[in-house]
Amino acid sequence: MPRLSIQTKLLLATAAIIVLLSIYSAVSILSANAVRLSMVELSRASDEKSEIQDLQLQIANIWQFLTDAGLTQNQDSIDKDGQAALAAATKDLDELIKVEPDKNQQDDMAKLATSLKVFWDTGVRLKELYAQSKAAGDEVMKDFDAVGATLLQQFYVMADPIKKERQDIASAIEIKLQSQNNWLMLMSLASALIFLVGGIVLARRLTQPFRQAANS
Repeated sequence: MPRLSIQTKLLLATAAIIVLLSIYSAVSILSANAVRLSMVELSRASDEKSEIQDLQLQIANIWQFLTDAGLTQNQDSIDKDGQAALAAATKDLDELIKVEPDKNQQDDMAKLATSLKVFWDTGVRLKELYAQSKAAGDEVMKDFDAVGATLLQQFYVMADPIKKERQDIASAIEIKLQSQNNWLMLMSLASALIFLVGGIVLARRLTQPFRQAANS
């Protein structure tokens, strides 16, 4: 079998490096696109998480303001503070329904919006009934707290999967980035190995006449 010339070996080494770089470029482009799409999903999930956190705060505010209105007979707790919290909670739910792609999650959010209205309507009655008598107010307070407990239960059923989704997306992005780094390292090592072997072969071929002359 004829021995390969230096030119042929250099061409083969160059071709191998080009192939490796082409593979790396293709993998990098595909990986970058996958990461970009995941980042879009992460942004959406992060926005949802922020809306959920604010929604939970507004539910707590409504609970507190309507309770205060009943016990202190302060109408501003309903008309100002309570209405502001209700408007913010309603806005949070509208935004969540708008950006959530999962139909089942949208249905859960719609049910939560209905429960929020029932919660508000029940709480508003506290002031009027406490004005009539403590016993009447206490009865409605029991209903109000029960509706609130149901509302929170529905909230967690909706919120927990969204929080988990964000964690899963973030973990997936981390894995993709690590995989991309591993590919870069592998391609760099392979290219360095080809250069090293090619350099050694080239050096041996170039110095072969001198070694033959020294041995003769």
